[in-house]
Formats: sequence, C-alpha cells, structure tokens
Amino acid sequence: NKYIKSARDCMESMLKTSPDLINVYRNLAKIARLEGDFKAASKYLKEYLDRCPVENPKERVVVKQELEDLEEISSEVSGK
Repeated sequence: NKYIKSARDCMESMLKTSPDLINVYRNLAKIARLEGDFKAASKYLKEYLDRCPVENPKERVVVKQELEDLEEISSEVSGK
C-alpha cells in the first residue's frame, strides 16, 4: 500500500533528525507487522524499549507484551 510506504518513509526520516522520538519506533513496528516483517517489527519494539523512560512502566509492560506476542507469531510463521 502506497500510504503505508509513505508513512514509513516519513517516520524513518523523522528518526534520522530526531532519534529520541520514541513513539515513532512503536509506529514503525506496527507498520512492519502489517507488512509481515516481524523481524523489523521486533527490532523497532526493542529500540523503543531501550529508549523508553523508566518512569513509564505501564507503557513498557504493554510494549514488552507486544514484543512477546510478535516473537510468538514470528516463530509460528517460520515453523520453529
């Protein structure tokens, strides 16, 4: 979908100039998941967790659960 590609390109550009915009990593993970690129989605969620402030524990728990779900789906898809 051209809109998804456009959104991804825009967010990747944002990260080049402002890598501390942590929500962009989460949005890129959602886009990668929609595209079936589970490896990239996991990478973006891990980057989000690395940069997410510790003061936001609820958000970290939600993202960790998303990452676990994603890794489970990825292993099912790859047949592991």
